[in-house]
Amino acid sequence: MVTIRLDLPQEIEEEARSLGLLTSEKITEMIEAEVQRQRNGAWTRLQATLAPVQAAFRSEYGHLSDDEAQAMIDAWIQEDDTPSNEKTT
Repeated sequence: MVTIRLDLPQEIEEEARSLGLLTSEKITEMIEAEVQRQRNGAWTRLQATLAPVQAAFRSEYGHLSDDEAQAMIDAWIQEDDTPSNEKTT
């Protein structure tokens, strides 16, 4: 439970109250909508950041199936787990 105190100009407070905006339910609804909006914005920014990385990967490796990608990851792990004296260059 959170108690919120708002300092609003009287005319805004009166209008908001008359519109039913100062109820716990309405304020909760507005906060939930803003949280969702910010999550969506973060997802959009993440996708925009990843797009060039994905394009670069695809230009080097093409479109891999899940099995092909997993095989590549497994090979990298195996290579990384090999003791340095057993690695060939």
